[in-house]
Amino acid sequence: MKADRMIDLLAPLGVLVAAGAFIAERYGRLPGRLAPWLAAGAALALLHLVLRWESVSRSVGRRQMRHGGNSAALILVVAGILAAVNYIAYRRPLKKDFTKGQRYSLSDQTKKLVGGLSDDVRILYFQRAGEAAGGDTRIRQYEALSPRLKAEFVDPYEKPARAREYDAKGPWPIIVVERGARRERAASDSEQDLTNALVKVTREGQKNVCFVAGEGERDVDDGGDLGYTGAREALARSQYVAKKVVLARERSVPADCAVLVLAGPQTDPLPQVVEAVRAFVAGGGKAMVLAEPALKNPTPNLDGLLAGWSLEPGNDVVVDVSGMGQLFGAGELTPMVADYPFHEITRGFRVMTAFHEARSLQAAAEPAPGVVAQNLVQTSEASWAESDLALKDPIQLDAKDRKGPIALGAVVTVAVALN
Repeated sequence: MKADRMIDLLAPLGVLVAAGAFIAERYGRLPGRLAPWLAAGAALALLHLVLRWESVSRSVGRRQMRHGGNSAALILVVAGILAAVNYIAYRRPLKKDFTKGQRYSLSDQTKKLVGGLSDDVRILYFQRAGEAAGGDTRIRQYEALSPRLKAEFVDPYEKPARAREYDAKGPWPIIVVERGARRERAASDSEQDLTNALVKVTREGQKNVCFVAGEGERDVDDGGDLGYTGAREALARSQYVAKKVVLARERSVPADCAVLVLAGPQTDPLPQVVEAVRAFVAGGGKAMVLAEPALKNPTPNLDGLLAGWSLEPGNDVVVDVSGMGQLFGAGELTPMVADYPFHEITRGFRVMTAFHEARSLQAAAEPAPGVVAQNLVQTSEASWAESDLALKDPIQLDAKDRKGPIALGAVVTVAVALN
């Protein structure tokens, strides 16, 4: 009798093994792969049927058994299909993000990066079981983008040796992105930090962002209010190196510059500096040019450089009387921007930005041949381009000024001549 009871427990045990394996794999706690556990569960159920075959045959009858066998086979086929669909849906979930701004969707940049992986990459997520708080869901999104990326969820209390191997001492979660011998910790489970860590372990060599120096430009080594140390640190987090170049001396942009930045020169750049920037872009280089209002000195060389790219810098200062600036401790000379015309650069960008003492800069209505220009940021209707650069109080909108919205920045694509 005891043996009979043991046999009767085989099928329920098989179901528990299969269901438990699904649940354990969902939370990253399954030892080994899922397939062997499912096979073991099915084997237990089949063993129960084999050992009880005579009892089943007698209770059902031969004729009924013949028809019942067909039904049983159909049931097994349907169960197999459902199990396969469930497994595929789990491994490649089809989800639609209906939230405003697609806040739960991964960006195109992340999808392109992960989808283009040529080597195997592993994301190890160290956290106590049941305390992931959504971080595991984010990592599963990454895993679904490429068969090259695998996720491993580790409870550091249950697997202390694994945690010591990666120096995961807490506080948790600790996230390690690994490619071969290269490892990088993500600061958090946010998309920005995860993607930055992926960039660091997959990028070969270093890329330089070159900042022009020598004519009063913003300095990446200056920690003051006008300095760009924050920009340098942000670039470093994405595996870029900020490098200074003096074009007045070198006469051309170094070949190792991935991007060139001319950040608000206080004096008008020399003709040779402007020509070096123009030649760099004409040769297929990427440049970012920031132009301050001409409050002290005119900048005809810089304005001419922009005009050659079908950009129109205004001889003005943008004023914003919407009151938004005061909420952030700024005044009317700090226009706030929340409107970003659609472009790949601003896709999904929803953060309000501030521009202190900014001039207008807009794309020309009729760009030059071989040039595509488009506005990127623009102010609200409660703003204008003030033409009186003396900025005497009270600053008021008059007939000489241009009513908002005012464009503060634009993007240009220049056709490159092929040799």
